[in-house]
Amino acid sequence: MSWGAPLLLLLGGLWLQPARAGSHSFRYFYSSLSGPLPRVPQFSIVGYVNDTPIVGHSSESSRAGPRTPWMEKITDDDPQYWEKNTEILRGNEQVHKASVRTAMEQVHQTGGSHSLRYFYSSLSGPLTGVPQFSIVGYVDDAPIVSYTSESRRMRPRAPWMERITAEDPQYWEMETERNRGVEQVFKANVRTVMGRVNQTRGLHMLQLMYGCELREDGSVGGFDQEAFDGHDFLSLDKDRLTFTAAMDAAKITQDQWNSERIYAQRWKGYLEGECIEDLKKYLKLGVERLQRVAPQTMVTRRKKGGRTFLTGYAYGFYPRDIAVKWVRNGVQMPWESRDLLPNPDGTYQIRTTVEVQEGDDEKTYKYEVYHSSLPDTVTVMYEEKSRPMGVIIGGAIGALVGFGLIAAVIWVVYSREKTSGKSTYSVANQDATPTDSSSSQCSA
Repeated sequence: MSWGAPLLLLLGGLWLQPARAGSHSFRYFYSSLSGPLPRVPQFSIVGYVNDTPIVGHSSESSRAGPRTPWMEKITDDDPQYWEKNTEILRGNEQVHKASVRTAMEQVHQTGGSHSLRYFYSSLSGPLTGVPQFSIVGYVDDAPIVSYTSESRRMRPRAPWMERITAEDPQYWEMETERNRGVEQVFKANVRTVMGRVNQTRGLHMLQLMYGCELREDGSVGGFDQEAFDGHDFLSLDKDRLTFTAAMDAAKITQDQWNSERIYAQRWKGYLEGECIEDLKKYLKLGVERLQRVAPQTMVTRRKKGGRTFLTGYAYGFYPRDIAVKWVRNGVQMPWESRDLLPNPDGTYQIRTTVEVQEGDDEKTYKYEVYHSSLPDTVTVMYEEKSRPMGVIIGGAIGALVGFGLIAAVIWVVYSREKTSGKSTYSVANQDATPTDSSSSQCSA
């Protein structure tokens, strides 16, 4: 699971005399993270006299306390010193957590990272129930467009994508015509690659995957990868402007594309330019659907062979990045298993299981969840009455059914590969230049 980089707000307050013999300083350092980080308090304050820590407060202890023995004597003069400072610093903690959120808004980090990706798949022959050629485009992990050799039309997969014709009335017609041409190229490429690896019979598959990412900090990324029969064949290093073959059969394509750097330059320009602009356009179109959705949470208990397990669930959240952990008496516990799955509606669910140690009270175990949609970490404990599991199980089954088509193709190819005892991977040697946001050509 990728948590991303929590935004850190660090403030220092100091009153410092000029640096000279006999000078002294009194300083406070405040640190606040936008989300949890293992073994690091989300909020902390440390006070120093010169370079000696004297007081401290953290979101884990939730109390102000002495950091040096002689500070304990302060209650001789002020018996309520620690209680008063605890209340003050608890208030400061809430202010600083809110300040992190404000800072994130100002640097446009509230939505997290987003990606636009396209997956192309072409079979060498017909397979019952599976299109011979298909394209699916995704924003994050939500399908937005698709094209198949059966429909022979580019179609919306998300209702909000239908609105794109308001600014581009010819969008679907243009994409349909373009991808009909790409379909023919891919079908020819499968045969070419089969010839390169001396496999003229059986069912084989050529795949292309490419896309771009707009990260939380405003930086961008992109990739382009090709495969044959499920094995890496060729990939683009957009920073070095080179293509790299993953096997000997791909070196023909690698050498041809690297001899003319214009191919890599155009790919880089597309991935860092047009692709990012398309992603922003789609995010704007789907803003209602792609906005942050807070997770629902619950904890269930299961007994097996004298052992007790607690499973924490967070479900129905968006975007994908989330931080979850089990904590026992303030210490993070190792988990037995963890699964992060997509739901059919584009949201996500995650479950994390921990074993209850013998003799422990189950209520000492806390399931902590942090997501960009939440103002603070949510803590959940096991209760005897938990909500029905239907919504969670139904979502998981729906997600698996949604992936059934891809799984069927991969299973068939893998089975044939194991039977033949051979495996390969290849790609094209035609113009590798991306033509638009939803189509790229690959030829051998």
